[in-house]
Amino acid sequence: MNSEGIAGEGASRHYKMTNVQKQKLLQFMEDHPKLQKGKYDYSFTMEQARDLWMKLTKILNATQGPKKTWLYWRKSWHDLQTMQRKTGKTTKEILADMERDVEAESKIEYLDVGRLDGSVDQKAPTSSSPAVVSASSSRGAPKLTKNEKLPDNFVLLDHDDNVEHEYYKKKLELMERQTIAFEIQAQSQQIQAETLLEIAETIKDVKEMLKDMNNLRIPRVDRPGVLAETVELNPKAKIQKKFIFCTAMSSDDVEIWPDGRRRYKRITVKQQERMFKFIEEHPQLLQRKYNKNFTTLQARRLWVKFGEAINAVEGPKKTWMNWKKSFLDMKCRRDKPEGRGCNLQLPNVQPSGDGQTHEDDHIDTDYPVDVNKLEHLTETSPPERIQPSRTSKRSSRTISRRSGSIKSDPQSPPEVQMNSNEESYNCDDYSNRDELLRKQIEVIERQTMAFESLAQSMRLQAEVFLQLSESVDNLTSVIKDLKKS
Repeated sequence: MNSEGIAGEGASRHYKMTNVQKQKLLQFMEDHPKLQKGKYDYSFTMEQARDLWMKLTKILNATQGPKKTWLYWRKSWHDLQTMQRKTGKTTKEILADMERDVEAESKIEYLDVGRLDGSVDQKAPTSSSPAVVSASSSRGAPKLTKNEKLPDNFVLLDHDDNVEHEYYKKKLELMERQTIAFEIQAQSQQIQAETLLEIAETIKDVKEMLKDMNNLRIPRVDRPGVLAETVELNPKAKIQKKFIFCTAMSSDDVEIWPDGRRRYKRITVKQQERMFKFIEEHPQLLQRKYNKNFTTLQARRLWVKFGEAINAVEGPKKTWMNWKKSFLDMKCRRDKPEGRGCNLQLPNVQPSGDGQTHEDDHIDTDYPVDVNKLEHLTETSPPERIQPSRTSKRSSRTISRRSGSIKSDPQSPPEVQMNSNEESYNCDDYSNRDELLRKQIEVIERQTMAFESLAQSMRLQAEVFLQLSESVDNLTSVIKDLKKS
């Protein structure tokens, strides 16, 4: 027979513990106040408490009286605490009462009580009169009449105690799983903190190396029409822009900015005609609407071709980004005519695919624009207006994709749903004690699965932080190689 199925071995569970055992139990609890309180922290863990209970069980089972497992000795201690609160006595007062009863109890004689297999396990108090058993029946026991003795080798089983034992056993397993999940969370938080500290130190080193690299002097390559200069890579130093001279431009067409830089603001008529012709051939650049059919990479390639086509015509030479900015300046003048005092008719241009307004959409300029050409573009390629989204599509797609992967993963815990007050259960709704204990186990198991899911997420975040730290280290090594070269 399994000894854990009952409180002790044999029939010892049905006998009350002796005063000597009770005295040793109280004295042990007096010597271990943390075990008496039953609270666990970093200085007193669950494993330490279990070791103390096992030690106490050996002491009590070695004493004359009933033999129990450490789980039922713990239950006996909890019952004793309940009675102690009802009487209002302290532990020292109960110990004083026990000392007076120990001497009287030592005079009681014991006889051997056999097990079902015939072996003798412990002693029971003797009595000259026959055992009188009430007529009430117990679960698993035969009905006895008055003045009828129980067999010496008969063991009475209690279904309620077995259910309670299984309940506490399952609860202890779930609490251990919760403890492991909390430990994983704490470890993941520590990894994240250490990784962030390393990243901060690495970024600081990168900043120092960039400052050292700013002292280098990089000569420019001579090109036709460009003054070869040497630019100091120092943000505080005065940056001298390269000057591109062209016969189609005069000194009056140059705008001098306060910081000494120069910006050419006049384009030739031929360049303007080439610009409009290119936009007519590629109206998607005018719309600035990016999707799977027209991606940002394709748009960038078209803008590069746009700049090359205009630079091939006589006039100022610019990069494709500056020509793109020039076109967006004309669009800005059309969008805000009251601020510039002009009546340009530029076709309606949609906002970008992300629904945001960019800085290059609001750049002031003084380009002369052919209104007839702009009106012609409006008639040939009218764009469709769309309302910008107020939420980030990328974030929503990421969240939905992540949630979908969690639901599809069979290893992932089920999604915990919050119950309203109307749907919450009441302990009085259950007819018997077994159903109540089963429901409590289900609730604790759901909490445990939620803790494990949270711990898994924290571990994933820690792995991401470690990958980020490796990326920063790789960047640092690249910068070091550049500095050496």
